[in-house]
Amino acid sequence: MAALVQPGGRGPANPGGLAFYDRSSNSSLVQGASTVWVTLYHWDLPQELEDAGGWPERDTAYRFADYAMLVSSARATGSAPGRR
Repeated sequence: MAALVQPGGRGPANPGGLAFYDRSSNSSLVQGASTVWVTLYHWDLPQELEDAGGWPERDTAYRFADYAMLVSSARATGSAPGRR
């Protein structure tokens, strides 16, 4: 999970985190990328979830599902700040 988007591993998305990834995607497209592939997890589990047991804990999987829905909803609806 991107700690930048959901720093505590639960709750609402950080608008600045969504905007960061939106700008990154847009920048790639402007530079000529025909497709931008998104990775939802790249070894940045929020510390609170790691402290609670990390991936062996079932709750982490539930938090990841919430996170994935948050990110996909923001991308699909264009609600990420700075989205054009």
